[in-house]
Amino acid sequence: MHRGQVMNAYCKGPGALLARLGAFILLLAAACAPALADAGRTGAGFMSEGFNPRAKALADAYVGISDDAYAMFYNVSGLSQIRQRHITTTYFKGLADLNTQMVGYGQAVGSTQSMGVSVAHFNAGVIDIYRPVVGKVESRKAQEDWLISLGYSLAGKKSRLGRWHVGAGIKILKSTIAEELRSQTAALDLGALLESPRYSLGISLANLGPGIGYSGGIATGYKDPLPLTLRAGGTMVIPWNQASKNRWLLTTEVRKVFLEKTTFALGTEFLYRNTAAIRLGYRTGQDLGSLSMGMGLKWEGFRLDYSLGLMQDLNYLHTVSITHFFGRSRRYPDEIQEPEKPKSQLSVAEQLAEIAKRLANTNRNDRIGLKEIAGLCKDVLKQDPENPTAFSYLGTASYLLGDKAQTITSWTEALKRQTNAAWRYALYLAIRAAQEDLPAVPGTPASKKAAAPAESPEMNPFALPVAPEAAPAGGAKTPAGDKTAPPSPMAEKLRAIGDRVSKVDKNDKKALEGISWLCREILKQDPENPVAMVYLGGVQYLLGDQRNASSNWLRSLKVKISPALRDEFNRAVSLTGKFMPAAPAPAKPAAAPAGKGKTAPANAPAKIAPTPLPKPVVEKPPVDAKRTEALYEQSLKAYGQGKPADAIKLLNEVLQANPNHTRARKALERIQKEAN
Repeated sequence: MHRGQVMNAYCKGPGALLARLGAFILLLAAACAPALADAGRTGAGFMSEGFNPRAKALADAYVGISDDAYAMFYNVSGLSQIRQRHITTTYFKGLADLNTQMVGYGQAVGSTQSMGVSVAHFNAGVIDIYRPVVGKVESRKAQEDWLISLGYSLAGKKSRLGRWHVGAGIKILKSTIAEELRSQTAALDLGALLESPRYSLGISLANLGPGIGYSGGIATGYKDPLPLTLRAGGTMVIPWNQASKNRWLLTTEVRKVFLEKTTFALGTEFLYRNTAAIRLGYRTGQDLGSLSMGMGLKWEGFRLDYSLGLMQDLNYLHTVSITHFFGRSRRYPDEIQEPEKPKSQLSVAEQLAEIAKRLANTNRNDRIGLKEIAGLCKDVLKQDPENPTAFSYLGTASYLLGDKAQTITSWTEALKRQTNAAWRYALYLAIRAAQEDLPAVPGTPASKKAAAPAESPEMNPFALPVAPEAAPAGGAKTPAGDKTAPPSPMAEKLRAIGDRVSKVDKNDKKALEGISWLCREILKQDPENPVAMVYLGGVQYLLGDQRNASSNWLRSLKVKISPALRDEFNRAVSLTGKFMPAAPAPAKPAAAPAGKGKTAPANAPAKIAPTPLPKPVVEKPPVDAKRTEALYEQSLKAYGQGKPADAIKLLNEVLQANPNHTRARKALERIQKEAN
């Protein structure tokens, strides 16, 4: 089957190709079986040697793997799985004086083809022969074989089942016995392989040839058939931990050498971090030994493999190989992507999309990666100094780096330029959180001390006009007869709540609780309604429940807003935003909410007297860093559970043990302000 026929078969479907190749190999093996049966024995056993210690450790169950230069001895079609050029050498120590050496080379040729070549040498040691003619004993080499192998393989296009590989190889054997009997022969190998990330299936027919006959002495005229070998098997890969590149491999194979017993092999391999491997194999129907084991190490382009075969008489078969990988790694045509554009050719939108992707995939403790993202944002701002998205991403990266000053500056600049109501709302909440100096991000250093700038009209997300598609700011009512308004009952309820919010007195607790009840009823029917979340957060803020208010506001930003609710959402954001006072200065207590000439409610919660803070002593080191950090974490946990009194008590213990604990001091000040 020449290359054009192979590619035509791919076009007709992978199933048809496998069926044709499998049928061809089986029919060819069946046609050769009668000749072998008549001969009654086979010769040239060296042609069946695999040489690969990894395969030997897996009990030679390698027909479904065959992903390196050793594929020439198991399944020649696996050569096209080679991704990188490599050279390998093997040494095999058998029983008595038997030893084998092999040198092989494999490389990719183009994008879909691969080739391999190897030279192997077998030496059976020395024997003594008595020659009666001369009346003395001579020492000669018992047997010496040389085997040259050439292989070629072609990979097809990837299909739903996987990628198909087909290949053929030729072997040339030169054998000498007792330095007197000589023979030469050649054989053909064929193979097919289906490969996918999780499994692979392979079939091969090896040593198809005319047989081997020796000339010289009494052996002249005798000829033995070659060890025709049929292999079929499969492999399954089970990822153990993809992040650590751990995997478990299970492989099986059925092998039939004609005129010999059929054997079944099972092997397993555990690969740790793509560096160290442990292997175990078992083969049935083998006289000398059934169990094998081995290991492998891979480091910086080199791979060392070792296998140990256990024999019934407690002798061992040792095989060692060293493989060196070099050169660029090959990719198949359907894996090759278009070359990336240079940064200078990317548009601002493409650069921002790349920055967003990197932000999503970068670990928050990867300071080098975060600094690179900040640098990319600054590059975008050089091209477009008024881009609000670049300022937003720069603020996020700076926050994760612990740079508070840069965080507030970047988000404030983004807020000045952003016209989308939802974006402005999110930026406003983020700036307020940064100004109040929330606990630092775990794994980042303490933020630089920076004074929170006073809130200006530009910082208010509702002071500037919103985008054209948003509802008018200021709580303007939607006309009852507007044909564009959503006609659903839910939309009518939300519009009615918006009307009540626009007219409510901030100090009318009863009216606020009524709006809160309406919002909760809507959320019972639609738990993911962002408009109800915004309104509920607004009234909770006025009722003094700031923790739940923030929770509902942030939840509303995470919900996907449907087009039918977009206008109502923007209106809700605009109305509730008016409830927010200016950000308090760090040294002054929060001002009371301004009402329409009314005093604060009589049932307002009593103020908690601030606990005097211990004065910092710079020269005194922490007594017990682990204990103070544990107490600090417990205080944050208590605060998150709604127990401010317990949090204050724990923070005081932290400051008594370590008065220089800046984060505990700031957290205590903040909790006391909220409690008051």
